[in-house]
Amino acid sequence: ARALKAARAQVTLQNMKLLDLGIVQFVQDYDEKFDNITNDNFKERLKPYVPDNEIFRAPELDAEVGYFFNPSLTNKSLAEIESPSQTVMLFESVDGKLLFRYDERAAVAFADGHVKLITRDEAKNL
Repeated sequence: ARALKAARAQVTLQNMKLLDLGIVQFVQDYDEKFDNITNDNFKERLKPYVPDNEIFRAPELDAEVGYFFNPSLTNKSLAEIESPSQTVMLFESVDGKLLFRYDERAAVAFADGHVKLITRDEAKNL
């Protein structure tokens, strides 16, 4: 069971890394701006930048899109982000709530391009 959970966590982190890279490419094409990307449309906006639609689906979640885009980034430029390494871009979610399903850690992608599993205490500081 632990190995299966660890494998799911790795798939989630890989998917999020690819989505993160897709967003970075999108932003570069739109003058360094999160041009009209919202949680409702980010899948459609990123399709040209990601290799496979399955990337939008979190492992073992029923929702079509198991990842949530940070709405505070919509229409912001990269230069406006004070601390990209501490700014959440995407997170694994159901109904916009951060999921802590990997040994009480949650999968998060940051605006600087890195992804990691974070604890509840770490989430409070973001």
